[in-house]
Amino acid sequence: MKFYKAVAAAVAAVVFSSLLVAGPAQAADCTDWVFLGARGSGEPANAPASGVGTKLDGLYQGIKQRVEEEGLTMRAEGVVYPAVPISGSLSAIATAITALLPIGKKYRKSVAEGAAAFQQQISTNRTSCPNSRIILAGYSQGGEALNIASYKLSPSDKASIGGVFIYGDPWFNADDKIANVGTYDPYHHGLFNRRGIWEQDGFNNAVSICNGADPVCNSTAIGPDGKPYRDVQYLRDYYLAHGITDPFEPHTTGIQNVQRDTALLAQQMGLTGIDTPELGTADVYSFVINAGDFIADIGQAVDSVIAAADAISTKNANAIFQLDIVMNPESTDERGNTVAGYGTGYASKEGYKELFLSVRSDVTQYTLVASTDTDVRNMVTNGIHWLRGWQEPKTLVFVSSTAPKSEYMPELMSDAKEAGVSVFQADLKTGILDPVGRQSRQSAPSAQDTSSAESDMSALTEATGGAVFTGSDAITRAGAAAAARPQVTMSRSPGATAGQPVQFSAVDSYPDLQNTATEYVWNFGTGTPVGQWDLTTATPEVQTVFPAAGTYDVQMKAVTAEGVGHILSEKVTVVASTGAVPSRVTALTAVPTADSVSLSWPSDPTATIYQVLDANGVIVDSFGASANVGPVLTWVQRQLPLGTKSTFSVRAGNAFGMSPLGTAVSTTTAPAAVLSADSRVTSSGYESVAGDVWVKGSFTCASGDRYSGSIIATGNVSVGTDCAVAGNVIAGGSVTLARYSAVEGDVRSVGVVTAQDTTARVDGDANSRTTASIANSSTSFATLVGGTLTVNDTTVVTPAAPTKPSVVVPTSTMSWKDFRAQIVTALKSANPAFVDTMSACALPFIDASAPVRITTKTVVNATQASSGCASVDLGAASFELAADLTIYTTAASQAHGTRPLTAVSVDAAPRKLSILSVAGALNLNKGIKGGVFSLITGGVITIGIGSDFVGTAHGGTLALNGYGVVRHPAKAGG
Repeated sequence: MKFYKAVAAAVAAVVFSSLLVAGPAQAADCTDWVFLGARGSGEPANAPASGVGTKLDGLYQGIKQRVEEEGLTMRAEGVVYPAVPISGSLSAIATAITALLPIGKKYRKSVAEGAAAFQQQISTNRTSCPNSRIILAGYSQGGEALNIASYKLSPSDKASIGGVFIYGDPWFNADDKIANVGTYDPYHHGLFNRRGIWEQDGFNNAVSICNGADPVCNSTAIGPDGKPYRDVQYLRDYYLAHGITDPFEPHTTGIQNVQRDTALLAQQMGLTGIDTPELGTADVYSFVINAGDFIADIGQAVDSVIAAADAISTKNANAIFQLDIVMNPESTDERGNTVAGYGTGYASKEGYKELFLSVRSDVTQYTLVASTDTDVRNMVTNGIHWLRGWQEPKTLVFVSSTAPKSEYMPELMSDAKEAGVSVFQADLKTGILDPVGRQSRQSAPSAQDTSSAESDMSALTEATGGAVFTGSDAITRAGAAAAARPQVTMSRSPGATAGQPVQFSAVDSYPDLQNTATEYVWNFGTGTPVGQWDLTTATPEVQTVFPAAGTYDVQMKAVTAEGVGHILSEKVTVVASTGAVPSRVTALTAVPTADSVSLSWPSDPTATIYQVLDANGVIVDSFGASANVGPVLTWVQRQLPLGTKSTFSVRAGNAFGMSPLGTAVSTTTAPAAVLSADSRVTSSGYESVAGDVWVKGSFTCASGDRYSGSIIATGNVSVGTDCAVAGNVIAGGSVTLARYSAVEGDVRSVGVVTAQDTTARVDGDANSRTTASIANSSTSFATLVGGTLTVNDTTVVTPAAPTKPSVVVPTSTMSWKDFRAQIVTALKSANPAFVDTMSACALPFIDASAPVRITTKTVVNATQASSGCASVDLGAASFELAADLTIYTTAASQAHGTRPLTAVSVDAAPRKLSILSVAGALNLNKGIKGGVFSLITGGVITIGIGSDFVGTAHGGTLALNGYGVVRHPAKAGG
């Protein structure tokens, strides 16, 4: 991050002053500064009132106060654009980035509108308030819009910009060391793009905040072929190491520090009198005073801690403090004598309770800890773990003349290293140490004991980047050393292969301006004992080669000129060197839905990167392979128009190169239609349908219906009272939403969209080529929409119509007569008293008949031309399917019996009963149960009340008689 010196700030102030006195007159309501901010995805435009979104509002309020302290004025102006929310679940680490990419047309359209709005609002402000300086700010999606706009600004536009500030930039460039601030990994860039260097693009006053493993700004690496890819393994490793369960925590709750950010922006604006604090997140300093060591001079210890905290706060405005005064209760020694407790009287002293109020009153933490006189180990442990799970300490200053026992040191050393805590000891007693566990007040310990304790404490502090200080000013010096500790991060190049160079970086993400790291020492975990080092470098980057596959504990210590260090550790998994590129991907499959294509292929354990390419060989997406992906990889292309034909291929790569292009697969997006029709689909109510409904014509969702998929119709769609559609509603005509109806996805209509009243809802977006309104109400339809409402949308088109399946009777079939005879034989075998009383055109089942098992694949010709039956009566037929059964008929009905037509598979295979007609009616009014069924006709299909089956149905028209359950075979388990 570039810090302007005093002379640079003075020059900026002079330029600013000249702008105030020059140029045309401004309107009366103009301000000296305009904060033009673009909110992030899904943030409302009207809350908070500034219009810049919740994240940017904190920054705006902070910088506005700073501007007003200068006697100047500032107002906020929100960029007017949709800021569409990101749909889908983003909470799982394994799917978070896949859910974001590809992001879809709605997001892209929103960003484009945001970029255009930035340009327009800059122009408007320059015209109406030519002397005002403009701050450009963006969060997440708003940051991407800002990026695009920045490339379209004229030189005169850029001259009016007094500062640029972005949180979580999707175009983040980790190579921009001037603008960037945060714990970001220097090898990972923004999710969607990598912009140029801000200063080189004409913005020398930009700040870009990005945290490590932020999936939006710090997730894309550069592969061995020079192409960007999503490094999912890096994200997983980072989240696991830091205990992060929500992948978006670095992008949402963890990205902002208003005090730091206000100071940074004020500096870029050239405001005078800015004392920029040391950068960093909330830095926790834990002080533990062992009261038993300081009975006579506890006051001196406390005063020294307060002075040290004051000094740290002056240097680091992000400091948070905790004080533990550890007391010992009355106890019994080894001879049974009563030993008076010490330190307990200090609990009642108001001065200690108010210890840090003058330093950080808003975040003061104060505790009094009672322990036994042998628990010095617990004192250190408590100091290391204070606030763990929210904000761990960065440093522990242990104020004690007593050291923990030697046997506890390895445990404490491991604990401190795991938590990333540097331990400092401040000994006011000039080094009289007692390894037994407390200060001896009768005689000094032996020289041997003292040496052992000193050695152990030195080992603990050395291993964690701290130090031991003795003497009357030990606390002051320990506090100064803790404050001067360089805040660094360690990162490495993607992948680690035995025998191949691996790049490590210890970039000073949060440097102490007066005390930066001057040397870096490294232990690569290849055999050198902990606390000793393989290499010392003057620069923060180094390469090493790991000799063999395995897990290595790599440590780095950054050391300042004053000798203060900061140690970081990382476990690096090194894979064996194969010397060969991965195999060609040949077993690629593609499964389409109405608006997406899902690709699957076997994973290759030697691959570290995969690329998905289109029909022209253009890379559609790249992403890193993870050791935890499992045997099959899946990639999804979302938000494709219905009927889109796509061709894909995949290739795999590693450090030795990319595999040849894999076998290409082609597919066309189409609904997973459980029900489809040539003219219309109707329901009598309370149907439950798992799958899409696709109609060439109109569709009516009746009262109480539940559809887990989408409704696609070339004509009108009526969503009835209390009907719920989990997917989208896409109509070539109009869409009507009745009372209490709900569409969880989007509504897209070529015609008008009308809601009966305000109880209807659309959770996604609503797009109409014409208008959208609530009947007999002045309330805007937008109030019913969870996403964005767009009217007069010319991008909405009539969806494609379903293709009627072809019904052609094969030449080799079983006759209806023979089929019926075999059933009679089976029923008599099961029940010798059985008598066939049915007509020749009816199956002989009665309600009490046992099921008949179909053991071989059977195709029956029951058409009138073959059987003489204008319509066959399937009655109360019941089949157990060990093989598929297909019946071709002119028409079919259920004229006798009361039970539904039933077909059940007797093994794990999805055996199917198909009833097919060219144009006749399939009147299954008694219902059907089981599955899998396939019903096809150009005529009417009627499915009786209470049906419950797995399968698909396509008819000229389709009527559901209510209270049924229909599941697409692909969704049968859902």
